[in-house]
Amino acid sequence: MNKSVYVLMACAVAVLSSCEGLFDPDAGHNTKEVKAQFVFNVATLSGRQTKQSAAETQVGTSTTTAVFRGITGANLMTIARGVDKDGTILAEDMDADRVYDLSSVVGPGSISATNSRRVLEMSLPLGTNTLIFYGKAMKSSVGTDSFSPDDSYGKLDAYSVSDQANETIFSLGKRLNNETGFYATEKLLADILTIIMHTNLAGTNHVAIPADGCPELNNNPYKYGLTADQYPAISWSSYVNDSNQSPVDIGRSLHPLEEKLAHLYKQMTTIRYSETATELRAGSGEATLRIIKDLWSVINSVRCDEPTCEADAVAKFFAERVHIRLKNYFAGTYSGEGTAVTGVGFGSSILTYFQLPTEQADLPAAAPQLTAAELTALESINLSLFPTNFNIPVGAAFIAYNTADKYFYYPTVFNTSAMSTSGASYNAENYYFPAELLYFANSPVRTSATEHKASDYPMTTTAWASTWTSDWTGTHVESSTRSVAMKYDIDYGVAMLETMVGYKTTTLKDNRHAVMLLDNPGLTESEEPDQTITVDDGSFILTGLVIGGQPVNVGWNLLSRQVGGHYEENQYVGGHYEDGFIYDKAVHPDSQAIPTTGTSASNYTVVFDNYVEGGADDQESVTVALEFKNNTGKDFYGNYNIIQDGGHFYLLGTLKPDEGTGLGTGQWPTDHIVPPYNTDGTSKEIRRVFVQDFMTTVTFKFDTNSLKYAYLTVPDLRASSLSLGLSVDITWKQGIVYDEVIIGGN
Repeated sequence: MNKSVYVLMACAVAVLSSCEGLFDPDAGHNTKEVKAQFVFNVATLSGRQTKQSAAETQVGTSTTTAVFRGITGANLMTIARGVDKDGTILAEDMDADRVYDLSSVVGPGSISATNSRRVLEMSLPLGTNTLIFYGKAMKSSVGTDSFSPDDSYGKLDAYSVSDQANETIFSLGKRLNNETGFYATEKLLADILTIIMHTNLAGTNHVAIPADGCPELNNNPYKYGLTADQYPAISWSSYVNDSNQSPVDIGRSLHPLEEKLAHLYKQMTTIRYSETATELRAGSGEATLRIIKDLWSVINSVRCDEPTCEADAVAKFFAERVHIRLKNYFAGTYSGEGTAVTGVGFGSSILTYFQLPTEQADLPAAAPQLTAAELTALESINLSLFPTNFNIPVGAAFIAYNTADKYFYYPTVFNTSAMSTSGASYNAENYYFPAELLYFANSPVRTSATEHKASDYPMTTTAWASTWTSDWTGTHVESSTRSVAMKYDIDYGVAMLETMVGYKTTTLKDNRHAVMLLDNPGLTESEEPDQTITVDDGSFILTGLVIGGQPVNVGWNLLSRQVGGHYEENQYVGGHYEDGFIYDKAVHPDSQAIPTTGTSASNYTVVFDNYVEGGADDQESVTVALEFKNNTGKDFYGNYNIIQDGGHFYLLGTLKPDEGTGLGTGQWPTDHIVPPYNTDGTSKEIRRVFVQDFMTTVTFKFDTNSLKYAYLTVPDLRASSLSLGLSVDITWKQGIVYDEVIIGGN
C-alpha cells in the first residue's frame, strides 16, 4: 500500500564568504570575530504538484518549478566545539556561542535556479566549526484557495529559537483551545436528545397534551373512552423490556405501534461496545439533524396511524407528545400529516424551550449541566455546523449513552479508533493544524584563506556537494580565514505525506448482514445479505485527513521533545511527551473526487518527523483516517450502523515502518545528516514513517470490504417505519350453488 519515502529536495544552501574591501585582518585579534558574508543559495528542484494550490508546500511538477515562498524567522547559530570535533555535526544539544537573528532573509519568488544569491554581512567567532540554521517559509499571498492561512500553510503555536539548545522548541498549532461555545454545544445537543428520549405521559411533571393530534384524538373512535389524565404513567423506556411485553396491555406482547416506539428507543440508545471495536456514533450537528429526520418520520407515522387496541391508542397518544416536543427544538418539513419528514433544521427558539422547567424536569440529574455563561455563548453558535465551525473535523464530535442513568453525553476523553500510538486518551483539544514548512541545517564548516566573490561559489545543490576549489581545506574559523561556507545543505526540518486515493475494485460490499445479525442472531448467511455498491467517479469525496501519532513538540533537532518539566544538572526531570492528531482539511478540489481508474490527484500534508526516542529500530506505526463524504445516492451500512447519503465517514489506514520501499541501506542522504544522531555525528538511519526532508507517498485503495469498517455512523431507524397493510372486504363471495335439493325423503 505504501510507496515509501522519497526525498523532497535539498532546499537551501548557505554560504559564508568574505566581503572584499570590508575585511579587517586584525578583527580576529581585537574582537575574536571574523567579518564575512552570509550567502543563501536556494535550489529549486523539480518535484510534484502540491496540495492546496501548487504553492503552500513548495513542490513543483515535472515540468515546472515551485514558487519559492521566502524564508522568515531565520536564525543562524555558531558553535565552537573544539578542533577535535572539526568536520562533524552537533550530535547532542549544546548551547550556541552566538545567535544571529536574520529575520526575513529572502522574499517570496526571489530565488530561482538561475538567480539564487543573497548576501548578508556577518562576523563569525573564532573557532567556529559548527553552524545550526532554523527558518520557516513565509505565509505569503501565493495560492487562491478558500481555506484560512492556517489551513493552507500550517500553524505553529511555538517557534522559539534560543542559544540554549534545551529551550528551543517548535509546537504544532492547536485547533481548539478550551472554547466555551464548543463544550456548550456538546452539552446542549446531548441534553436535547436526552429530553426527547425521556418523553413521558405521566408523573409530577406531566403536562396534558391538547387533543389536537392527527387525526384529533377527541374524534378518534379507537380512543376507548380514555381522557388525557387517564393515560398510564409510562415513559418511552417502558416500551423496552426483556420480555418484549406491552407496558399498557399487561401480559401481552407489544402491539404494532408499541413495537415501533420500542425499536426507536433501542436504536437511539444502544451504542455497541466490544473488545475489538466500538461504535462511534456520529454527534455532529449535521448527524443530529439526520437522526432527528428519521426519528421524526417514524413518530409522524405512529401519531397518525389508526390503532387497533387500547395499547396502540396510548402509543399513538405518546407519539403525539414526542411530536410536540420535537417541534420545540426542531423545524421539520413534511408533505402532509403522517408522511415522512423530508428536512429538519434547528428551531429558532431552541434555547427558550430548553430552559423551560417542564423540559429541565425530564433531564436526569447526572446529565450534562449547562452554565449561564455557556447558555449565553450558545446564542451566537450555528448548531448545524458543529463541530466544523470550531475548526476541527466532523469526527471529533461523537456521542455516547450512559445506560445506568439514561442520558446522552459527549466523551471528554477518548481514543478514536486506536489512532493514538501511545494508547493514551484524547479529547477534541488534541487536534492540530499541519506543521509549517520549516528549514533546518546542522553542518560543519569549510573555510578558505582565500577571499572568494559570491560568484565563485557553486550555483546548484548538486555542485554544492562536490564542486569546490582546492583551497577549501580549513575546518574551523581562524584569524586568517577569509571565506566560510556550510559543508551541508539547508534542508527541510519537517516531513511530508503525499496522499492519493483509488479503487482496487469498483464493486464494494457494505456491512448490512453483520449489522442485522446484531439484533437478529438467527439470520442465516443468505438472509439480509450485504448491499452491493458499484461506484463511479463521484461516489466518494475526500474531505480531509487525520494523521495520528504526531509529536506535538519538537526540539533543537526537530525531533520529539519533552515538555512540562525542568532541567537538573542537564537532565530533564518531570517532563512528558505529547502526541496528537494533525487534521488537514485543505484538500485541493482536484484531490477530492475519487476516480474509478487511476488515483486522485496528490494531496500534501506537512508533518513532523515521528521518530520515537528509545524505540531503536522498532518504530511506531502511524494510523491515518481518511474523511469521506458519501455521494453514492444511497445509504449503506458501516461497521455498526448506517452511513447516510450525504453524510461523512472515516476509513483507517495503517502505515508500518517495515512495509513499503525506500530508505534502506544506501538510500539515506549524503549531502546532510538526518537526525537522530549517533555520538560520532553520523545518522542512526532508523526507518520510520515520517523522516525529516523526505516525502512519504501513500496510495490508499478501496477494496471489496472497505466499507464494512466505515466509522462515524448514525442509528438505523428506518426499519421502525415498516407498516403492514390490511384490507377488509365486506362483500360476500359466491360459494357452492345447489340448484335443486329435494327435501321430504324423496
